[in-house]
Amino acid sequence: MYQSVYGSVHQRNLIYVKYIFFKILGLAPWKFNLVTKQSKNQTAKTTICKFSYLGLLYNVLLTTSVFLMTSYFCHQHNSVQAQVDSLVTPSTMMNLQYFAVLLSSSVFLNYTCRQKDMIGIFNEIIKIDKSLQKYTFNSAKNGDIIINLIFLGHLITCSTLICLQFFFLQSFWLAVLRCWPAFLYCWVIVQYTIMLDMMEKRFKFINLNIVKLGEIKANPEASEPLFTTKLVFLRESVLYDVINMKDTYNKLCDICNNISDFYGLSFLKVFMYHGTSTILILYFMLVAYYESKDFHLLLFIKDIVFVLWMVFQIVILTTYVNKTINKSEETPNIINTLMSRCAMHEKVEKELINFLRELSFRKVKFTAWGIISIDRSLLATVNCWHSRNLSHNSHPISY
Repeated sequence: MYQSVYGSVHQRNLIYVKYIFFKILGLAPWKFNLVTKQSKNQTAKTTICKFSYLGLLYNVLLTTSVFLMTSYFCHQHNSVQAQVDSLVTPSTMMNLQYFAVLLSSSVFLNYTCRQKDMIGIFNEIIKIDKSLQKYTFNSAKNGDIIINLIFLGHLITCSTLICLQFFFLQSFWLAVLRCWPAFLYCWVIVQYTIMLDMMEKRFKFINLNIVKLGEIKANPEASEPLFTTKLVFLRESVLYDVINMKDTYNKLCDICNNISDFYGLSFLKVFMYHGTSTILILYFMLVAYYESKDFHLLLFIKDIVFVLWMVFQIVILTTYVNKTINKSEETPNIINTLMSRCAMHEKVEKELINFLRELSFRKVKFTAWGIISIDRSLLATVNCWHSRNLSHNSHPISY
């Protein structure tokens, strides 16, 4: 999302578009500036994030407006009355809708009250990028094609669901407000995914630079992951590079912990909302099928798209969490291979040993407020949770 080195005007424009989009949603209350700095060969762009009182005021007004408007429409236009039975009453559905509104409003408050935390995270990333520029680090070179496709895919899905809701409700604003909690949580997940992508790229770059110290190459067909092409002696001149990589790695670990802390509570709310919504949607679909109610194809398509969309969000997030953790865990193996296969100066060896010692205490982990671990094991948890709740909510249906 925000990067300190831009490869082209097109790249910078994409960053601005994402920033403005998140700003409108209330997920980027901070101020975002580009400062031009002259270097010997080219002009480098540096991203700076600052506290914004205007953004704070906007988020407060947005929170109040969304809460009042959504509460009003939920009370006046309860469109779920046709989808109720003895287990799920209209009052229960109304309470669930109010609960979703409260959860979504609290997300705004989290971004508003903890704005300085995210500003600190972004500025630390900027400092890291500056220190890595001497190693020709340029995040634009790695490309953001997948992230941009994810962003575009979510945008298309949101637009499609709003159109389908509008078809049933015949009110654009009612359709938007009815979908608002799900859309807000979606973009929280997208923003979280973008942050993870930034971390994964920087861990990967550090690993590649450590590999270059000993001219180590990856060999996917070999039984061991790394091998040396020739005997290399690591001179004392690389000591500074080792120290710089170690400090950068430690800072990245701290940033990952801060990111996990910032998004942890928000993701827990997303998890609760997605889980409850999926269970209710699947439950009503089964009831409609077994009781032979009127079948609405568009309604069926909307529900299926919504469920698949929520599952897709969790899968993408856990994928990027795993990628980030895997890249951070590759570093000790690379250093061990480097030390075992390369001769080196005593000071360099000592610093690499210190690096390894610190790595044993540095574990990158992402959790939902310390309650749920956000990795591939989360998918198994979700599957068990949905299966258990569907089985508990099922009941004999008379024909």
